[in-house]
Amino acid sequence: MPERKTLSVIIPAFNVEKYLAEGLDSLLASEGIDEAELIIIDDGSFDKTGEIADKYASDHRNIRVIHKENEGPSAARNTGLAEASGTYVFFFDSDDMVVPELFSKVIELTKSASDDMLLWDSELLYETHNLLAPKHRDYFAHSGLEKVERTYTGKGILETQLRNTGDFVATIWLGAYRREFLMSNELFFEKDLIHEDELLLPRIFITAKSVHYIPEKIYIYRIRPGSIM
Repeated sequence: MPERKTLSVIIPAFNVEKYLAEGLDSLLASEGIDEAELIIIDDGSFDKTGEIADKYASDHRNIRVIHKENEGPSAARNTGLAEASGTYVFFFDSDDMVVPELFSKVIELTKSASDDMLLWDSELLYETHNLLAPKHRDYFAHSGLEKVERTYTGKGILETQLRNTGDFVATIWLGAYRREFLMSNELFFEKDLIHEDELLLPRIFITAKSVHYIPEKIYIYRIRPGSIM
């Protein structure tokens, strides 16, 4: 049985040899990451993704790799969730990055938090120019919420965003989730869907009694050719 952690980072990876190391390096640069576990699910990659993942696992005791046949990101995330030992789980996309000094705050918060969900904002990175996107930089930044750190109910998050902007952000990597909350409410990813988090996130918000919002752009979402997006 894996040692109990406060945070498990679940990383589905399929043919991302170009990006995986950069994403892992951003996580590993975060203070306190040694106290978290990183679970890479190699989803049947046929490039060097699996080799890169195995090399990182051999160099870092808190990284482990699961190699499986290709079933898509939903099945890979569900596999990681089942294997996770952390109190909280964070679903990280293998071609993205975090801001290490900000993600360190999340790691520290998981040691004392009891909320069903921790929520944060994201910056966009356009691969073509390797620049942060000025035009749409607040697209994943919960613009309908007041930029102060506070706790909402899940329904309160939805109501506030819909009232203020007419929309809400439904993206799985904008938060960490208490594992027992997901498991006990059977909040899993539906297989064989594209943008599967758009189905799951409303269910999470409706069910969550406590969502702690951190108004920081902790995540860097990469827009690139060839991705599902």
